[in-house]
Amino acid sequence: LEKKEYEEAKSYLDQLVGTYEETNLSIKGEKGVIAGILNDMYRRARNLNMSPYFDLDVPISSLPMKDVDMVSLIGNLLSNAIDACEEWKDERGQTPNLALEFTKRSGLYILECRNSSLPIPPSILDQLYHSFGVTTKGEQHEGLGTKIIHDIIKSYNGFLDFTYKDEQFTVKIKMPAVI
Repeated sequence: LEKKEYEEAKSYLDQLVGTYEETNLSIKGEKGVIAGILNDMYRRARNLNMSPYFDLDVPISSLPMKDVDMVSLIGNLLSNAIDACEEWKDERGQTPNLALEFTKRSGLYILECRNSSLPIPPSILDQLYHSFGVTTKGEQHEGLGTKIIHDIIKSYNGFLDFTYKDEQFTVKIKMPAVI
């Protein structure tokens, strides 16, 4: 402002406010480790010109599980979703859908992740989240993420369900609110 560079100052402030809004969206009430992974995944999606939607009624940090398991669960879930969205966007040339929602209802935490996805062969869908080595991402990926998600949910007596319909993949996880 002292140099009378008003446009540059406005641009700088807009950038700061935008960063604050993005960060505040992801971290409100979250533990640092969860805020970090949410913010990182949100920025990763934004950098790929996606419009991620996070609707967290309660902090994900309120899940009754170890921090390392929460980070692994959220990290793998969102990483898989972003990868699928990126492939879908490259193939379809449109903005993909990516949404993460978290609520608590009747003693259950409900975590739902929805994303655009290219068609998934039934042979892969049948084994997804149950077997090591099942992946839709090509040879450079091992299919470990879905197995890790499954194992974490199972170890905390949770329930995992997923659907694929009309090029949209949805993972719904229900976790008891008590250990």
